[in-house]
Amino acid sequence: MALNGPGAGRDQRIREAAYKVAEAALSAPGLDELYARIHAVVGELMEARNFYIALLDAGAGLLRFPYFRDEVEPETPPPCPLGRGLTEYVLRSARPLLADPAVFQRLVDEGEVELIGPASVDWLGVPLLVGGAPIGVLAVQSYSGEVRYTEEDRDLLVFVSTQIALAVERRRTEEALRESETRHRAVLEALPDLLFVLHRDGRYLAVHSQEPGKLAAPLETLLSTRIQDVLPEEAAGTWLSLIADCLSDGAPRTLEYVLDVPDGRRTFEGRIVPHGEDAVLAVVRDITERKRSEEALRAAEAAVVRLADNMRDVITETDLAGVVRYVSPSHRLATGWSPEELVGRSGLEMVHPEDRERVRRELGHDVRERGSGSSEYRYLRRDGDYLRVETVGNLLRGGDGTPQGFVYGTRDVTSRKRAEAAVALLHEVDRKILSREPLASIFAFVTRELVRVLELPLVWVGTKEADGSVRIYAPAGSAEEYARGLVVRWDDTPEGQGPVGHAIRTRRPFVLDVATVSAPGLAPFRDRAISHGLRSAASIPLVAHGEVRGGLIAYGERPETFDEGVVGLLSRFADQLALSLVAADQLSRIELWNAALEAAANAVVITDREGRIEWVNPAFTELTGFTREEVVTLTPRVLKSGVQSDFYYEQLWQTILAGNVWRGELYNSRKDGTIYVEEQTITPVKGPSGEIHHFISIKQDVTSRRRSEERIRYLALHDPLTDLPNRRSLEASLERIISRARRGTVSSLLLIDLDNFKVVNDSVGHPSGDQVLVDLARLLSSDLRPGDEVARLGGDEFVILLEGIPTEVARLTAERLRKLVDAHRFRVGEKVFALSISVGAVPVDGSLDAPAVLSVADAALYTAKDKGRNRVVVFDSAAWRRTGVSEAGTWASKVKEAIRDDRLVLLFQPIVRIDSGRAAHFEALLRLPGEGDELVAPARFLPAAERFGLMPELDRWVVKRVLGILRERHGIELFVNISGASLGHEGLVGEIEELVRQSGVAPGRLAFEITETTAVSDIGAVTEWIRRLRDLGCRFALDDFGIGFSSFGYLQSLPTDFVKIDGSFIRDLEVNAANRALVKAIDTVAHTLGKETIAESVESLEAIPLLRELGVEFAQGYALGRPSRELP
Repeated sequence: MALNGPGAGRDQRIREAAYKVAEAALSAPGLDELYARIHAVVGELMEARNFYIALLDAGAGLLRFPYFRDEVEPETPPPCPLGRGLTEYVLRSARPLLADPAVFQRLVDEGEVELIGPASVDWLGVPLLVGGAPIGVLAVQSYSGEVRYTEEDRDLLVFVSTQIALAVERRRTEEALRESETRHRAVLEALPDLLFVLHRDGRYLAVHSQEPGKLAAPLETLLSTRIQDVLPEEAAGTWLSLIADCLSDGAPRTLEYVLDVPDGRRTFEGRIVPHGEDAVLAVVRDITERKRSEEALRAAEAAVVRLADNMRDVITETDLAGVVRYVSPSHRLATGWSPEELVGRSGLEMVHPEDRERVRRELGHDVRERGSGSSEYRYLRRDGDYLRVETVGNLLRGGDGTPQGFVYGTRDVTSRKRAEAAVALLHEVDRKILSREPLASIFAFVTRELVRVLELPLVWVGTKEADGSVRIYAPAGSAEEYARGLVVRWDDTPEGQGPVGHAIRTRRPFVLDVATVSAPGLAPFRDRAISHGLRSAASIPLVAHGEVRGGLIAYGERPETFDEGVVGLLSRFADQLALSLVAADQLSRIELWNAALEAAANAVVITDREGRIEWVNPAFTELTGFTREEVVTLTPRVLKSGVQSDFYYEQLWQTILAGNVWRGELYNSRKDGTIYVEEQTITPVKGPSGEIHHFISIKQDVTSRRRSEERIRYLALHDPLTDLPNRRSLEASLERIISRARRGTVSSLLLIDLDNFKVVNDSVGHPSGDQVLVDLARLLSSDLRPGDEVARLGGDEFVILLEGIPTEVARLTAERLRKLVDAHRFRVGEKVFALSISVGAVPVDGSLDAPAVLSVADAALYTAKDKGRNRVVVFDSAAWRRTGVSEAGTWASKVKEAIRDDRLVLLFQPIVRIDSGRAAHFEALLRLPGEGDELVAPARFLPAAERFGLMPELDRWVVKRVLGILRERHGIELFVNISGASLGHEGLVGEIEELVRQSGVAPGRLAFEITETTAVSDIGAVTEWIRRLRDLGCRFALDDFGIGFSSFGYLQSLPTDFVKIDGSFIRDLEVNAANRALVKAIDTVAHTLGKETIAESVESLEAIPLLRELGVEFAQGYALGRPSRELP
């Protein structure tokens, strides 16, 4: 839409718009400002809020938008390829376009355009033409029907577009020139070269230099001078000549010269090209550093040549076909081949046939493909052997980068490969030893592998034997037949003069050229070796810890086989092999120790210094319930029960951290939570410098032992039958009460004995009698205070300690107990017994010691029994001394104590067979220990024992002890005295029968002596006693015969084996004819009844002939032997 109508006014505006565009092109500081002013000019002609300029970048094929203002699409579009938009349509057609929606749709239908961006109502665009060619598009557009463009608007825009196109193109050209000038100036400023424009006559027309120090004269003076004025004559002449030649034919010229300049002597390189008809442009470059580098390179190349000529590694150059062009002189040293022999030949000719194809691929194809490569292979020596070599190859390229050939570096790795193989072999040997393979198998492996690795014809191992011989193990190689039947020694014998014996004796490696062997006696060895193709030998001693254990023996097919490297390799291997053999021995011991630890009954724990568990044996698992896997890395605190204090463990750690062994007991907890007692020893393990690095703990479960000990302690203080405290416990308690009494607290003691207990034992036997005692113990304990103590002294005797109870109260307690027992009925099976107790009560007031208190109690008890039993008698010390039973009671107490404490003593007196004079029997005589070493004779204590019914216990003790002696001492016979009280004890004979049977002693070795008076007092009971024991095999003697009321008729009634003639008839036998007659009569009757006689109390040897004459077989008395503790 036009802003004003047609006419002169419009023309004026068009001219003003054209003027403003031209003015903007001249005055706008840049393109962006120019575009903005053009937008303003167009806006004065028509509505142009939506306005853009699009310019074609023909070189890049892009459409750029240097100026873009749009109220719907505010973002400037990025450069984009030419498409099918309205802008591109105007570019293609080079014609203006006013497109309303109808026109746009028609163009779309015709395929000329497509919708790009927001749809507009009117779009008006005109091409920007320069020289008839479009360089861009200027466009306005509206998005509503309120603003519509007309053909007049189009014409106005077309008119001003010509001015706009010229203004834009001119400013773009100016900008491009400025940018080009800036770039060239920047390049020129950055260029390090010297630039000269020189006239034909040598005058400097222009000079450029960033480094004035490289100019022959100051910059400001050069423009007024000529070359010949500033350069040396020779250099100036060269310059002028080359300038003339360059201007003559137009071809560039180059030169190189040396010139002294302010920066010093420098070398320059110049290039001259025509620059008009009479001038040239010269570019001069300082090449001083390059020349120095080239010199250094030439020196380095010379050094490389010298290195190649002298190095051990071989450098080879080939063409692409592998034909050798160059090989370094070191090739001769390595292989024996000269370089001249290899040049012109294929390098593959010297490669082992088996390796050739692989080498062709790795050093040919792979290097050509990748530029480098490597290979390891066997290479032929002139002498026919093969080296093991390693080659690295690189592709050689020409100046243009095309492949020209190959360069190879080759190194002899035979020794290295041998060493690597030896190391691998040693590792394998170690593995085999650790795997516990047999040594013979290991030797075979070693010799076989050494033959392979060192390419030897024979290797074997020899062990040094104690007899001077060398035992050959595992010969291997093509010449192993040589070792079969070979006799080798290491001692100083003819067979010991070979390499093996020499190496073992001298403890040093020995190398031998077989052909030079001349020692006497070794000719067969030399000839045999040569016949097997062996030309050299090396023997390496196997030395470990200073001991030669044998030798490693190798043979070669050439005299020079065993050079220094091979011998060193064998020596290294021999040393390691010797150490490995020692290690094998040590490993065997370690495995034995480990097996012992594994099988040990005691638990073993190994921890580190911090106590972390590293190993336990199976016994640990059995002890604790924890497996090895469960406790490793834990500490023994996992077993802590909490029973013992932390202080206890602190003391333990202080001990072991000080380096000392700790021994003690710990209460620990098993995995299932049960507490057990272990006896433990912890030993620190120290390193060479004394530092502790481990602890070893050995544990033993002592729970059962501890319980047993506790049980033993308990049993030591308690009666096993009734579980009451025993005499020992009672004495300790009594001592405590006496001490308290001396501090003022009086107590009492009750001594209780079961009346007529013999009736129970005789009726139902001792086991049932024991049940009565248990019942009585329970009955007594049930009627006492909690603090009162009931103890069993033995047999049917009990003691009650009433602590803090005076005598009167104690008497009442005793009466209550007596009545309780009297009313009680003791049931044993189907039998019922009504029993009573006698009680002796005494005060404990501190006036008497414990034995005296018990003696007073015994006296009171015996008084109660004397008075008819089933009663309580109270004695104090004064009353005890006033009674007639005081001495007898004392002896009775001593006898009971001796029986209980097993302190009675037996003496043995020989009974000698008169005809041989040798002891045939011994009589066991009872004694009671007195003060010190005193032994009390029976006459002093037996009356009290008989009075208080202790004889059966005494006789039982004697029989037990005698049976024990007979069991230990074979070939002797013993006589034992039996009291009358025991003969009336029905249960005792059964006990003795059982004791004899259980002892395993032949019953005939045991004889019982019965006094004449005892036998006569109850001949029926005595006869039954004798019958039972004689049926068992025991023998009997009638003692003290002749002094009682007996008659010879009793001899016939009593089934005895011996008659002992009383000593009253023997003592004066030599002078008393009546006694001789009586002895003769007794002997005659006894012999008639089949009994042998024994004369007692033989106190002189003069009686022996008379006794022999009278026919007596045996004699006993001081003249023949006094009683002694020891049996012969």
